[in-house]
Parts: sequence; C-alpha cells; structure tokens
Amino acid sequence: MAYMAAVRVAALSRQQVQRRHRQSRVAEFDRKNMGGAAKDAVVRRPIMRAATIGFVFCVSVVFGLSTAVWEGAFDSGDFSGAARRLSGAEKGLALILAGKTDEAMRLLEGRQDAASLRLYGYAACCEGRWALALEAAKELLQRNGEDREAQAIYAEALLALGDRTGAEAVLEKLPAHISAYVRLRVALKFGNAEEARSAAAELQKLTGCAAWRRIAPSPSRR
Repeated sequence: MAYMAAVRVAALSRQQVQRRHRQSRVAEFDRKNMGGAAKDAVVRRPIMRAATIGFVFCVSVVFGLSTAVWEGAFDSGDFSGAARRLSGAEKGLALILAGKTDEAMRLLEGRQDAASLRLYGYAACCEGRWALALEAAKELLQRNGEDREAQAIYAEALLALGDRTGAEAVLEKLPAHISAYVRLRVALKFGNAEEARSAAAELQKLTGCAAWRRIAPSPSRR
C-alpha cells in the first residue's frame, strides 16, 4: 500500500526521495494506459506501487547498506531487479513495489520484526487476504497501540470486510491523507468509482499531487 508521510532511504533526504517518487509516478502514468475497469486499477498499478513508499511505511531502519540499489530502482522503475539484490524486509518492500505481493507475503511470512509485519499486512491487503491482514495489524497494535501503519492496515481490512463502523472509528484517528488513501485503495479494489474519485480528489488537495485524480476511473468509464 501509502500510509505514513515518507520513508528515508539511508542517506537520501526525505525531500530527495519524495521528488524521485513524484517524477517516477508521472513518468509511469505517461507510459501506461490506466483505463479499464476500476478493479484493474488496484495497488499493483505503477503509481500505486510508487505511492507505497511515499505514504505507507517508515522503515528507515531496514535501509542501511542498500542506498545505491534503491536509487537505481527509483531511477529505472525496476523494482523486480532490486528485489533480486536485496534481502529480508527490503526485499519484501521491493517485491511489493514490483507488484509481486504474493511473493512478498511468502517471503515475509513468519517474520516478527515490525517492518516485516507491516509489509506483510500491507501485501495481504493487496492480495485481498483480509483475515491475514487483520492478524498482522492486531499483532502490531498489541505491541504499540499508536502504530499508524498498523491502524491503517486494520482499517483497510475492516472496510473491505464490510465493517464500516469499525473502520471509521480507526480512520478518524488518523491524519486525513492516510484516511483518504485507505478509502481510495478499498474503492479501487471493489470498483466503487464514485468513492475512488472522491478519495483521489481529497488526496490531490492534501498532497498537491494532481496524479492522484488520474488513478480513479472517469465517469465515462464506469
């Protein structure tokens, strides 16, 4: 998934990373057709994969000796190649960014460090394996009830399972951009075009990034 404000990649400054993300998102959108049914515009699409880094996980601890690998991946967009050169949570994150969330789940399964659990829960949401996402989120929240990544994963799974009341109780505690991103992901997953457009418009307003509006299907494509 896009829940936290930014992630630091070793020595890269937050501003540098965010600039790379914006450039990568725009370039990917120019190259790929984002049309089709809303269900095909889920997190595996390039912009949503790239947005994962920008909004989801503060896992700077796992980025140590791999700065050059990550720089190359963001420059080229080849996260599959990066995954082959990484290990542990970093490899899992690269697989998610490459759209290989099923592989990421297999890699991260059973790992109990916080970064791996967050990534596992996020990948489970991408795969629609909501029960596993809930388990990961609950484990994280037992350790730290203020874990925003875990709260976002938990809320996303609840929304997907139809527990809107429970999800809203969690989302209202989170920053607006996190709430909007969770709603966008679920709307895209289930083909709710109106909700997707609303969440995307809110994200554009909150982040200043116009590309969010282009994620949601236009009325003519419903």
